[in-house]
Amino acid sequence: MTRRIWEWPYRLGHTFSGNLYQYIYAPFQPPINLRLLELRPGHRSSPIECELFNTSLEETPSYEALSYHWGNVNDTTEIVCNGRDFPITSNLRAALLDLRQPDRKRALWIDALCINQRDYSERNQQLQLMHQIYRRANKVLIWTGENTETVALVQSLFEQLRTLRARFGDLVYFNPSSLSSLGLPPESSNTWSALRYFFRRAWFQRAWVIQEAANASTLAVKSGSIDLEWEDMVFTARCVAESPMFAATDTASICRHLSFIDDCRLAQRNPSKGQFSLLNLLHQSRQCGATDLRDKIYGLYPLVDDQATLPKPDYEKSIQTVYKETAAHLITSTGKLDVLSFAGAARHPLTRSLKLPSWVPDWHAYDKAIPMIGSAQLIAETGPNQAPTDIQFSNDLDHLVLEGAVIDSIASVSDTIIPFQGNLTSKRETVDPLIRQWPEAKTTLEPTGEIIRILEVFHLPQSAFTTAWLMSERNQLTRLVYGRRLLRSASGALGLGPAHATANDKIAVFKRGSVPYVVRPDDGLYKLVGECFFPDVSRYQGSMHDLILK
Repeated sequence: MTRRIWEWPYRLGHTFSGNLYQYIYAPFQPPINLRLLELRPGHRSSPIECELFNTSLEETPSYEALSYHWGNVNDTTEIVCNGRDFPITSNLRAALLDLRQPDRKRALWIDALCINQRDYSERNQQLQLMHQIYRRANKVLIWTGENTETVALVQSLFEQLRTLRARFGDLVYFNPSSLSSLGLPPESSNTWSALRYFFRRAWFQRAWVIQEAANASTLAVKSGSIDLEWEDMVFTARCVAESPMFAATDTASICRHLSFIDDCRLAQRNPSKGQFSLLNLLHQSRQCGATDLRDKIYGLYPLVDDQATLPKPDYEKSIQTVYKETAAHLITSTGKLDVLSFAGAARHPLTRSLKLPSWVPDWHAYDKAIPMIGSAQLIAETGPNQAPTDIQFSNDLDHLVLEGAVIDSIASVSDTIIPFQGNLTSKRETVDPLIRQWPEAKTTLEPTGEIIRILEVFHLPQSAFTTAWLMSERNQLTRLVYGRRLLRSASGALGLGPAHATANDKIAVFKRGSVPYVVRPDDGLYKLVGECFFPDVSRYQGSMHDLILK
């Protein structure tokens, strides 16, 4: 079959009218609202052939839904669909080869094929059914990627940890000194490299998989043709996320995300225990990728309890408009400014391509600094559903008017603090002076050249002047300072602020803000740099006036 390179601009956020696949996709006519794919049987070397047919969720059809990573949209090949050549990504072709039965047909729902991706009206309509599509599927098939020689090592480790879980009934902490006593491979074993490689597969970093796994009634995990257990995979991820061997590594971050997916799954199955807010979902999925950047937001809609309260999904809107409307919604629906903790410096300059207002989070740019607002503020809650009178938006949503006050300015800043690079136990680790020299760790503020002890910022008790305390509070301390700078204000106060804060930036408080913020004057208006921490700022009782963020 001839291999071609196809351009899929609609998946990159470009919009255009027309349905180029009118011969493949029969339009929906009520009550028809679902399209399924019938994968014809075949052997590994035979061409892939399938048929698309329309049906309705109300008819309770029997099918399996696929959760997978699209792959490179410019790396495509062709299959035969409804008797015609049809382009799909090479990654999807590999999945279909693994899922195809040799002797019987298989009914599947696959987003790239069962939704006419060039029909925006259909995409909008199908998005609102997504949670039902995955919930009503007989099974959700998680295809993590093709089989490799490392998968067998991962599968064996999963089985070992399953035994240890039954034995201890709790997490297993990976520490080189205790691996042997647990019957686990030594730190130098290829097994641990295989585990890192496995969790770095693209499936684990895709935005859509959160709702796909969370809404599934039954899950089946596959790596190539090898079957893995969801519970084993999640338990391993939770162990990795909390173990010193992986502290502050990308692998630990990915594993925390997988744990969050499982938490979403538990919340969907037990709604009485509370749901996650859209803001929390956006925060937890920030490191995930999406081919269409609007799906960084729309892909989370199926997890929100009352989707009717959200801005109506519309793929004809630009990415910038969707992001601005979402930020405005998060403010008006809660009456709070918590969304500002994810904006400003949270957009790393290397990925700042959307040219959004500074107060609007760029959800496709990942920031390692953990927001200072408490987790309790990220649970689902109801609000006023309209902006309080002291919060106003410009018609184009480029400006946000808030009641607040500039209370100080920044005189000097330290370098960005990165407590850990590598892990805490390896001889190859690189540990920041914050950890290595505790409690005497010092840093230099520029441009003044002042040298201060880092702990002076936190007003810590005397008990903090011990290595034992540091080890017990290591995770909390790391998450607080990671990716931030120490600041000295013009009034002499010490604080902690965003990595992009500079001397002469201002410190502001807003009436409805949970934390103070660093802002930068710009032609009579202000740009948000990010949230900050300054002792006693919460006690500010002075006058406030309108401040405009651009």
